[in-house]
Amino acid sequence: MDEVVITIRGKKHWLWRAIDANGEVLDLLVQTRRNAKAAKRFFQRLVARFGEPRVVITDKLRSYIKPIRTLVRNADHRAHKGLNKPIEVSHRPTRKREKIFGRFKSYRQAQGFLPAHDHPLIAASSNCRAVDQPDFSSSPLSAHRSIPAFYAMIAKRYLHKYGINREDLAQVPMITRDHALLHPNAHMKKPITAEDVLASKPIADPLNMLDCCLISDAGGAMIVTTPERAKDLKGQPIYLHGIGENHTHEHLMCAPSLTEFGAKESSRIAYEMAGLGPDDMDFAELYDCFSIVPVLELEELGLSREGEGLEHWASGAARVGGKLPINTHGGMLSHAHAGAAGGLFGIIEAVRQLRGGLGKRQVEGAEIGIVHNEGGILSSHCTLILGSEQA
Repeated sequence: MDEVVITIRGKKHWLWRAIDANGEVLDLLVQTRRNAKAAKRFFQRLVARFGEPRVVITDKLRSYIKPIRTLVRNADHRAHKGLNKPIEVSHRPTRKREKIFGRFKSYRQAQGFLPAHDHPLIAASSNCRAVDQPDFSSSPLSAHRSIPAFYAMIAKRYLHKYGINREDLAQVPMITRDHALLHPNAHMKKPITAEDVLASKPIADPLNMLDCCLISDAGGAMIVTTPERAKDLKGQPIYLHGIGENHTHEHLMCAPSLTEFGAKESSRIAYEMAGLGPDDMDFAELYDCFSIVPVLELEELGLSREGEGLEHWASGAARVGGKLPINTHGGMLSHAHAGAAGGLFGIIEAVRQLRGGLGKRQVEGAEIGIVHNEGGILSSHCTLILGSEQA
């Protein structure tokens, strides 16, 4: 069993999170305070996976002592009073005898003590950082926890997981810029190359400036009505065949994975409602606040195999005229991003593609298109399937 840390944060909600010695998230659960049943469920999962720990450090967890004791009988079950700062490492081999290994003023002091002992540890503390918590000082997570840094962490994990070079990611901004050049109202008008992307200003490794979305002064609008009412309108109506939503987490630290999010489930719902599948799509308009995002979405929507999303871009299949054109208006990387309107522009572009007449950026024979938007840090997902004919 690896050394495990459980960190508890906040006044209203506590985060229960297990992390192994390599920094990989092993298990997590967010529940409100004083929820003993939730604590018991968490420890059941933890003990089933790693075995019974020999040490538990608790701090102001009196309401959790009973569920912990039922699962970890030989562990230390004390609830400390007033120990918001000091961290106590101890082991109680019997009910009458307790051995105090040491009291420390900070997690760093306690962390230095642990390597001398070969038994597994589980630490729980109301401190913001707990014993043996992985050091993220060299990670984008520590850089003021900015939004680009969170997406950079996702990109880094994806590239590592599938053994993909950073250079391949530069294809996404380059192709979307080429599409934006075909749009008369795009924010960006200057062509770029993959080399330009790689040479642009570093923002959060591995993302550079051209991997990040624009900040635009823009707006969009659409009208939603019934098919019967739409027949009286001047413009050609476009029909909603399917829609699906899914929400997996609020904060990235609570995400089930750094490479798999909620788009798979939202698209499954949309496909079932429409009675269609990924192979029926003629084009895709995907949320692209950062270059890694449409790659992940492409795979989760079933439009590419797992780990092969970047190959779709590099092969030219994402270009207008390719197998499955993506972000034909230039996306948020090159067309525009103005808050909520950034995702709306993808819907507008899909409607225009299905109506036809877009000249060089028109997808030939477009009848069915898929639009996907996400919010938070890949937290909330919504998938639309639109068609030029009523189902």
